[in-house]
Amino acid sequence: MARPSAAAGRAGGDAGAPKKDKWSKRAKEEQDEKWRKTRNLVIGLGMLGLLSGGLFQVVYTIWDAIYGGFHHIPLDNSNKLKDVFFSGEPWLVHCTYPDSTTPMVHPVLQNARTKLSTEGFRLGTMDCGSPMASKHNKSVVDRFHLPKTAVGFVVANGDKPKPLTHQSLTDAKKLTEYAKKAAEPKVVQIVSVHEFPAHCTERRRCVVLGQRGGVAKKMRQEILPPLMHDKKVRGLKLVSVDTAKFQVKLDEKILSTRKKLPKDKDGKASDSRGLTAMCLHRSDEPSGQADQGMSCE
Repeated sequence: MARPSAAAGRAGGDAGAPKKDKWSKRAKEEQDEKWRKTRNLVIGLGMLGLLSGGLFQVVYTIWDAIYGGFHHIPLDNSNKLKDVFFSGEPWLVHCTYPDSTTPMVHPVLQNARTKLSTEGFRLGTMDCGSPMASKHNKSVVDRFHLPKTAVGFVVANGDKPKPLTHQSLTDAKKLTEYAKKAAEPKVVQIVSVHEFPAHCTERRRCVVLGQRGGVAKKMRQEILPPLMHDKKVRGLKLVSVDTAKFQVKLDEKILSTRKKLPKDKDGKASDSRGLTAMCLHRSDEPSGQADQGMSCE
């Protein structure tokens, strides 16, 4: 008996296969339409770039600045401004000015944004030359005595903003190193009575560490700073006071909250060289005085 040919087998298979339905044809038409629209969009953007010269690049850079990590900080949003300057979190802010010819973020800042973000910095851009929505009604430049043409600044730990220097803007690596150093939390050692207001009582929150002879250098420079990186304590300023040199007078109500020190074998309190911490929290009263004993949480 003769075997069926391959041609016959194929013919039979084709005869039994379902015909292409209308859906497949419609899907192909939709795919072609999407391709045409995409092609036309690419051509249109290309023509826009050719006709407008640098306009396309400017538009793209603005878009990249907004959605690429640098977020606009409005001057009329007082809560946002407080978050930037007083939360204690590290911010790197690019400055624009009313007479700026272009709002583009500095190229070095753009190149460093990924590294800065991984280091915990929040990135923003704001008008540093116009008045802010605050009781001072001053611009960032005037309020914090920054250079009139500052490219930007680093602010952290509730400290005064530090302007970016020309050297820090050389490349992304130097900018990242400068920002990290500027934002590093520190325990300030008080060596003069005149330093106390600026570093403590004029701030919203402050912790005074008192010890005879002053807090040990290792404690100030190695043990405490890593703990101060915690977001919860970033805005909390720590100062060290030598209780042998300075006498801190406290209200009796505050002294009563202090834990009693254990006594030695002679029945005397083992005062000695123990470390004492006191929290000061500044109230929102117009007087602006520091309220002792209030929570620093």
